[in-house]
Amino acid sequence: MNKINVKQYLDINEYLNENLSFLEKEEAVNNLLIGIPSALKDGREIEPFPVLISVFKEEEIIFSCVQTPPRHLILYGKGEVNDVFIDAFAEFILGRGINFFGLVGPKQLATSFAEKWCAKNRLNWSVKFEQLIYRLDKMEKINYSGGRLREAEPRDAKILENWFYTFNKEALGEDDPEGAAIAANNKIAEGGLFVWENDGSIVSMAAASRPTRNGITINYVFTPSGYRGFGYATSCVGKLTEKMLEKYRFCSLFTDQANPTSNGIYLKIGYRPVAEFRMVDFSNE
Repeated sequence: MNKINVKQYLDINEYLNENLSFLEKEEAVNNLLIGIPSALKDGREIEPFPVLISVFKEEEIIFSCVQTPPRHLILYGKGEVNDVFIDAFAEFILGRGINFFGLVGPKQLATSFAEKWCAKNRLNWSVKFEQLIYRLDKMEKINYSGGRLREAEPRDAKILENWFYTFNKEALGEDDPEGAAIAANNKIAEGGLFVWENDGSIVSMAAASRPTRNGITINYVFTPSGYRGFGYATSCVGKLTEKMLEKYRFCSLFTDQANPTSNGIYLKIGYRPVAEFRMVDFSNE
């Protein structure tokens, strides 16, 4: 029987050196697993030091995991989530006091892991979000609404702090005003956060984050309720995507599969689904 080995990395460069070729086989799908460590390595985002783990079958990587505590474990792999893997993984992380209360990953993998993990640890699991990962290599022709795309500036901070809070609550179920304010100001300071401005007012936002070798992720797409229905989100994401394609081969993004409005916007621009992801929560109830 092939031996399963689990390895935790305490150095981000070592993790990327050993895992990058494995993850880049599906570069858009793994924008989180590549992008988060890369951003931390380059100082582009402020996070606690992540949990970085690989699972090997003999010398071959079959699973890769990243967690920025206390968030969900992000899992990707090509092997089978069997009892041998679960036992080895459980023994490893429990022995090191690593805690995680849910995970996100490709739908089948996340489901299989959740079932076996919870059975072993006497936990229950539930689906938090069904997600799609989209990729765009070439834009469709779209009609832009009135206004223009510009980079967010410090003068926008108060508005964007509120937008970040509302976005996090609606899209992620997070209720953390202070954390949202910090994230908004960090994004403004580091660049990559853009707004659609019309008649002197900002009406929509989107960010470009987590660059990989060939692509970049579009996230923090948000339009306040009073400005919805005017095509501002389509214009903001479309122009930002167009701008990013000047430098990258493709753009990717996560969506909530249950939101037909946002999915319709992305399809109109030219994004196409490349993977189904599932986010699950664990509980003792």
